[in-house]
Amino acid sequence: MRLLAIDTSSHLLSVALAEDTNILISHATYMERGQGEALIPLIQRLCDEANCPIETVQQVIATVGPGSFTGVRIALATARGIGLSLNIPVIGITNFDALTMPEMPYPLCVALDTKRGDCYTQVFQNDQEATEPKILSPDEVTALKLPILTDNPALFNQANVQLVQAPECPAENMINVIFQKPTAKRPPEPLYLREADVTVVAPKSVHGS
Repeated sequence: MRLLAIDTSSHLLSVALAEDTNILISHATYMERGQGEALIPLIQRLCDEANCPIETVQQVIATVGPGSFTGVRIALATARGIGLSLNIPVIGITNFDALTMPEMPYPLCVALDTKRGDCYTQVFQNDQEATEPKILSPDEVTALKLPILTDNPALFNQANVQLVQAPECPAENMINVIFQKPTAKRPPEPLYLREADVTVVAPKSVHGS
């Protein structure tokens, strides 16, 4: 089965093409902004370089969050668009599952920077979810006294913290995860742990207008 994996939910733009678990080509680059404009051209370039037309993709995988509101929407909208146009399944995977691997030390806390001074967190035991996702401060994460997998090591600079290296290309790891851990698959719907910063308020009606 030919798979396309997409992750734009953090500061990394990550894409991978695979034949089952055999990674054909992948790319991960640091990008704080502009992922929406860069994603489709990147997918097309990787397909061309791997000599794998997009029409040959049989399944799409996308991260559902938690993470950047805009980034989550970009990945899911792109994945759904490809899935709809090719009439192929679209699978969601959380950012937590997208980063965990069987060889990591467990129990393990995945702590992702929210950019607000705290972290999206989830604890894993033997590569399986052990807690529900929640938001914790870095001090609360450290107090768990577990190895920490994080996308921002600067949040945990205490001497007594064991940091675990995150995969360099989350999209590659996503492909491995769905084969190794079928329970990681979920509907391609966003997972938000807090409300968006901006809300739209309907204008007040003006009498007599």
